[in-house]
Parts: sequence; C-alpha cells; structure tokens
Amino acid sequence: MDNNRVLEIKKSVMEVFDTIATSYSYTRVRGWDIVLKVVNTSTQVLCDVGSGPGQNTLFILKRYPHIYAISIDISIRMLLISRKRALRKKLHNTIDFIQADMEFLPIRDMTIDSMLYIASVHHIPTSSGRKRAIEEIHRCLKPRGRALIIVWAFLQPRFIKYIIKNFLTKLLCSKCLESIRDVYIPWRFKGKNLLRYYHLFTLRELVNLVKSANFKVVEKGTYNIHKKIYPENYYVIITK
Repeated sequence: MDNNRVLEIKKSVMEVFDTIATSYSYTRVRGWDIVLKVVNTSTQVLCDVGSGPGQNTLFILKRYPHIYAISIDISIRMLLISRKRALRKKLHNTIDFIQADMEFLPIRDMTIDSMLYIASVHHIPTSSGRKRAIEEIHRCLKPRGRALIIVWAFLQPRFIKYIIKNFLTKLLCSKCLESIRDVYIPWRFKGKNLLRYYHLFTLRELVNLVKSANFKVVEKGTYNIHKKIYPENYYVIITK
C-alpha cells in the first residue's frame, strides 16, 4: 500500500471518529475490568493510546487516584469528550490530553509504567505500521513496564460477508488488498453509513506481532464483552 493511500485511510479514521464522537461515547461509558491488570499501587504514569472518550483512563483513576495519565487519540473530539468527563469527575488535573498518531508518539523514551491500547491498533492499515506502533510501546515503556493490547477478533459471524467480498477481490487483484482481513465496518449516523477501517486479527498474529518487537507475553487470550460463544476480541499483556 502506498503512502498516499495510508494517509488517506488514517485521515478517514480520524474524520469518522470526529463525526461520531458524541454518539460513540454513549456506548463507551464504563471501562473494561481487564485494564486493571496492568496497573497497581506502584504505577506512576499511565498512557492510554486510542483512548476514545476516556472511559478506561477514568475507570483506572477512580481506583488509583495517585496515577498521572496521558490520554492520546487521533480524534480531537474524542479527547474533548474525555476531558469533559474528567472535569465532571474532578480528575482533570491528573490527565493530559494529546492528539497524536500511535505510530509516532510524542513521549520520551522509557517514561511510562503502563500502556493501554484498547481497540486501537486494529485501525492501522498496514502490517509495517502496526509493527511500528508496537515498537513505539517498547520505546516508551520503562523496564518491566506493562502494556495491554486488545483487538477485534477475525472469526466472527458479522464479518463473514466482508471476508467473502475481500477473498473475491483478492482473486481478481492480488495487489488491491494487503490482507482479506482488512475491512470497512459501517457506523450508522444520521441516516448514513460511515465506514471505519479495521484489520481483523488472529490471536497468533497478535502474539507474533508483539514478539517481533522483543516483548515477552505475560498473558494472552480472548476477551468477550457480550458473552458470545465465538471470540469477540483478542488480548495480550506484554512486558519488556
């Protein structure tokens, strides 16, 4: 995929999430319990990359108010919603909000204790870009720091139609897609379908990705929100 196409996809992701930020935030109110696995009483600095409306950062700070947090997102409107939530909870003095690309984090080397990547890495449109994002985690984490990465799982019934379409496209034009697991998922907004890019992962792919950046896998598995019989999300907890 050429650089212009990559930039086009990234811009589209940013614009769609800016557009749907308010309606999206209605569905993202409470943080996920799993995020507590990478923080404890000794955690000083947390960085939530792809923080969205901030539910996971605030979920952690409610339990560990001593932590200083950095919320990073490509969508400025998501960050504004996150800041409003922090103000209401009187936690705004312990969080900084930064708009940035997760492949190029404005963070100094080895300064972060814990990092969250909740449903964010799968928006990067190339395998090389995803690897670069994971290498950024390695650069920013302190020695023995931990990160949690959660991505959408490939084998879900709702994705079958997209995979079949991509398979046929790949047969006709092998260079048109990097992977048949690169899909565009619609979000219904004001009568229109706004398309968001996703790379659907296998658990093996996720594990191999973090190992390629010299991480140790502390824990891995499936994380389901809606108690489906098939995997909804895959996760890894990693350390340097």
